[in-house]
Amino acid sequence: MATPAGPKKRRRRAPREPGGLFAHFDAPEARLADAPTVQWRQTIRRRIIVVVAVLTLWAVGIETRLVNLQVWQHDFLKGYANKQRDRMRDVLGRRGDILDRGGNILATSSQGHTVYVSAGEIDKPKEFAKKLCDALNGCDNTPNLIERFRKGIFTYVERKTVSEEEVAAVKALDPPLPGVGFEREPLRQYPNGRLLAHVLGWVGTDNIGIEGVEATYDGIVRGQDGQTLDMVDAHERVFNWQLERPSTPGITLELTIDSHLQYIAERELRVAVNEHKADGGTVIILESSTGDVLALANEPTFDLNKKKLAPEKGHRRNRATQDTYEPGSIFKLVPIAAALEQEVVQLDDQFDVSAGKISRDNWGGHKIDDYTRYDGSLSVMDIVVKSSNVGAVQIAEHLGPDILYEYAKRFGFGQRVSTETFGFIPGEGDDGPEKWTVPTEFPGESVGLLHPPKDWKPVNIASFSIGYYLSATPLQLATAVNAIANGGVLVRPRLVRATRQNGDRVELLPHSTQRAVTPTTAMMLTNIMEEVVKRGTGRNAAIPGYTVAGKTGTARKYIGGAYSATEHRASFIGFVPSRDPVFTILVLIDSPAVATDTGGAVAAPVFKRIAEIALRDSGVSPTTEPVSRIFARRRGDSLPGVPTTSLPAPAYAPVGAVDSESLRMPDLSGMGLRSATQTLTRLGLLVKVQGDGVVVTQWPSAGSAIERGEEGVLQGTRQVRAVESSESHP
Repeated sequence: MATPAGPKKRRRRAPREPGGLFAHFDAPEARLADAPTVQWRQTIRRRIIVVVAVLTLWAVGIETRLVNLQVWQHDFLKGYANKQRDRMRDVLGRRGDILDRGGNILATSSQGHTVYVSAGEIDKPKEFAKKLCDALNGCDNTPNLIERFRKGIFTYVERKTVSEEEVAAVKALDPPLPGVGFEREPLRQYPNGRLLAHVLGWVGTDNIGIEGVEATYDGIVRGQDGQTLDMVDAHERVFNWQLERPSTPGITLELTIDSHLQYIAERELRVAVNEHKADGGTVIILESSTGDVLALANEPTFDLNKKKLAPEKGHRRNRATQDTYEPGSIFKLVPIAAALEQEVVQLDDQFDVSAGKISRDNWGGHKIDDYTRYDGSLSVMDIVVKSSNVGAVQIAEHLGPDILYEYAKRFGFGQRVSTETFGFIPGEGDDGPEKWTVPTEFPGESVGLLHPPKDWKPVNIASFSIGYYLSATPLQLATAVNAIANGGVLVRPRLVRATRQNGDRVELLPHSTQRAVTPTTAMMLTNIMEEVVKRGTGRNAAIPGYTVAGKTGTARKYIGGAYSATEHRASFIGFVPSRDPVFTILVLIDSPAVATDTGGAVAAPVFKRIAEIALRDSGVSPTTEPVSRIFARRRGDSLPGVPTTSLPAPAYAPVGAVDSESLRMPDLSGMGLRSATQTLTRLGLLVKVQGDGVVVTQWPSAGSAIERGEEGVLQGTRQVRAVESSESHP
């Protein structure tokens, strides 16, 4: 039987020998000797952690920066880089020429040299600017140039005006100036200097028209600008370029202006202004039948090629279209026209002007005087011929504000003479001819002042009748009187008559017209104006060999709340030859030194000198033997610029000019029987007369074909009516 085992005895291991394999580690002293190694390892571990952390943070920072640059600032940095590398630059297109009616050049474009600096910041900007400007014979606004050079801003130093010699001088600088470049740009030139300065206007350095025709027609004359892409280095120096879009030239304008007449007008006006020590003046020459502006002169004026030398801005103002003034006695033609048209008066009606002045109880103490006192009475014709204020007031009082206002509107007052003008660019495009429009041919044109009838007081009727209580431009006045020359039709003036491009020419349509008065009334007004020149205030405008119709005007200037006793404007307007008008000419002299220098004394002689030259150089035959005061019409003719469908009134030509093979019976209505008989006799008719006075019935009827030797019958009657007035008269 087994006996239970007792506790198992642990087996004792034999002691390790010193120097055994593990003796170093097991001994206490061995553990103490290993402590530095453990610390070293820990230090290495910590350093590795720190390095890894730093590298991680650095990597995160780099990634963040990259995201910021590539995502958030991508567009900005890309644009900035392109800006430093590429620069778009406009290439100005060549402006079209401006010609007169004969094809003579009034304005043209050539290539001018431009100098620019495209360098970065310049270390010594003052020294840089001095060297460059010395080579260019001076620069404008040098301090500004120095500041721009200091900031490294692209700068045009001189544009379009640099000469070949100056370019060579800059290129010859040693050492060469960094960033200096040259280019050719269109340069606007005016071969005639001061000729037509106020009409043409001028062009700025950016090739944009500033005033006059240059500004009005800028949209079609300028053409289209092109573009180049300049490649620049870090210092903004151009090292290469390429054409992105070519420029296209503008169209050429053909004006209605006659350069020769323009020269004559400016010369004679300048002489008159200097002779009379006047403040200035205006001359306008219209082609009577079309309203085309043949000449428009202002004094003082300036040289278009030297605009900076004009002493005042007023020198550059177009007085003919922008200045308004009270026209004075020239305007008497309008109320007289209204009175004749409304049959309020006849030409031989008499008005008492012996008092030499006129006033009414409701005028607030105002009175109107005659410049010259006349004894007894004056006929309607003589009231205009002698320019009687007293007589004109009496006639106007029988019309009233409404009628006076209406006829002023008919003659173009209170409105711009120029309306919208349109045309087509010559040539065919993809979509057909391109249409262009301009709102007015006369930029800055004044409307003038024409009060509505509701604002009139009784004294205003009197003032209005003698050319006060309204204002008008010289061009408005010329247009109004030209309506009389056109048989009663107002033709709006025209300044541009055609456009040209690539050998094609497109004629512009005439401007609109409107009937002012009937041909009969226009005829009577012409008769009156002829007498003004023959024996009235306009005798200084008489031209030997020609019949002239005209009217003088002398208007006091309103200064400091009252009409001046010394300051005035003297004017004269007329058309010639009066029976077949070719030229309508207005002369205005502003503030002649002598207070007694009237329109007849100052302006009429200027008209005469200009008209004499215009008639001679244009080959207009003399009219020494005055033709009939009644005009005959040709078959198929119509009023100039007036469609026969809208205005059936015929064009009128002198009876003497009618071919013998196509004689037509003239309209003799309202003409004195004696004059009418003489007219028909000159046409070769046998005349029978019944009654006396003026013609009321005629046979054959007006416009009928007639033959020499045919019998004509005239019936007349006396139609002289007295006009009622508070003043005594026959």
